[in-house]
Amino acid sequence: MAFKIKKRKQGREYEKLVAEIVRAFDSSAKVTQGKWVVGPDGRRELDVLIEGTAGGCPSKGIIECKDFNPWTTGPVGINYVDALDSKRHDVGAQFSLICSNAGFTSDAIRKAKRVKIGLISVMRKGDRRLRFAVVEDIYTRKMRFVSASLTLTGNTPINLNGVPFHEILYGTVPLANWIYHRIMLLIGSNPIVKGTFKASHALGVPLVFEWPGGSAESTNITFRFTIEGAWFSHQVNIDSTAGIYDWIRRRVRVVPGDGQLEIK
Repeated sequence: MAFKIKKRKQGREYEKLVAEIVRAFDSSAKVTQGKWVVGPDGRRELDVLIEGTAGGCPSKGIIECKDFNPWTTGPVGINYVDALDSKRHDVGAQFSLICSNAGFTSDAIRKAKRVKIGLISVMRKGDRRLRFAVVEDIYTRKMRFVSASLTLTGNTPINLNGVPFHEILYGTVPLANWIYHRIMLLIGSNPIVKGTFKASHALGVPLVFEWPGGSAESTNITFRFTIEGAWFSHQVNIDSTAGIYDWIRRRVRVVPGDGQLEIK
């Protein structure tokens, strides 16, 4: 008599991990691992099934889990996106995702974006079931503040020659505080790293400014500042105690409350 031994599907532990992390994002959703459903062409297995509500209506989502090895099988290709595109219509899923343990090819990312299939990788620091690591290039800038100068304009000429920049006051507050705040806003909203820049602000009503030995009523403030610096590129590893990496948006989402992000 011959006995047929049922083989355990590879990747079950990875599916379990994916289900655990997805469940942590929404405890109200029903998350099932290894669910079999009947489609138009027979039974179909869903690695992870998510059932819940969206906008008061029943919602169903499926996740295909690909426990690939990045050094042997390589990343998930476009053919797996095509296969899930067919399966989601067969089972009537409102949304679908592929979760890869080895990343995705550029063709797969392009096709998934077009057909609105999500591409993700789960993250859990120190978990041996994970082979995937998020490596990204980030850009920072380092700058040195060189100098700043100030001009006050009024109905009569205002002479500030020899007046230290920080000694011009509006009431008891140094005008330099406001100017430095404006400079930081300009730098933060523009990718500048070096050069001399000018900004002019018309005042709604004339204001009186004072300094040791003088005062004046001004209707306009103009300042110039000079900075020196450069942009720098850094390659970093991004990890999380519990989270998801979105390959299409290239963003990390951590589990609310318990998730922590780590950048090396």
